[in-house]
Amino acid sequence: IRFATPTQWWTALRALGDQIPTAAGDWTDYWNFGSISSAREQTINRQSRARLRNADALAGTLMAGGADRDPWLAGRMARYRDAAWTNVLFWDEHTWGADVSIRGVDAEDTASQWHHKADFAYKGRSQSLMLQRDALAALARVVRREDEDDLLVVNPLPWEQTVSGVVAPWILEQRGTRDDTTAGRHFQDRVNPDP
Repeated sequence: IRFATPTQWWTALRALGDQIPTAAGDWTDYWNFGSISSAREQTINRQSRARLRNADALAGTLMAGGADRDPWLAGRMARYRDAAWTNVLFWDEHTWGADVSIRGVDAEDTASQWHHKADFAYKGRSQSLMLQRDALAALARVVRREDEDDLLVVNPLPWEQTVSGVVAPWILEQRGTRDDTTAGRHFQDRVNPDP
């Protein structure tokens, strides 16, 4: 198996030209044609699934031997994990749209059912981002830093990778401080300020 960029794929494909057979006819999994109509949400859901697997792997490693090894992470996983996976799996459930979605594209029922379906993908996205963030934060708490500017890089793949390049400035900016209005944690300080 070779991982390739889309450009590499299409370059290889063009070189084969007329050698590639063309198939025509029925689309066997006809009930699933809706997934093509929602490529954005399909992409989001696949990314969410990968993040949840990463969060599960990190949490499992960090809590090996019992949840008491990291009670905070254990609580976060217990509270949100099932809901996150439920949303990801319900998006993957094969039905798309209302029974009138073809003949009534602008019907209220069509729009309503689409929003109910898409909601699974977007909630799964939010929850998977949060759980992966929490698992990475738990890992960062147990990794010793040599220097204040050290950056923790996690490879969730089962093989070694070399990562090089410029780190984006927004990654290097500290977040979650009292004056950071972009982090969700700042709200707690405003409700119960320290004396």
